[in-house]
Amino acid sequence: TLAKLDGNKIILDSKAPDGRSGVRTYEFTDSGYVLTMTTGDVTAKRYYSKA
Repeated sequence: TLAKLDGNKIILDSKAPDGRSGVRTYEFTDSGYVLTMTTGDVTAKRYYSKA
């Protein structure tokens, strides 16, 4: 897993021994953060807000 900080984003690039790969991006804002997960051609987003 390789982690990179880019402004308000943390980007995690993961590779499995069998060749699969995926990217998780955490994008932080004043109101919370968005987690974007991508594997192959599938992308999912989760939205988190501060209580």
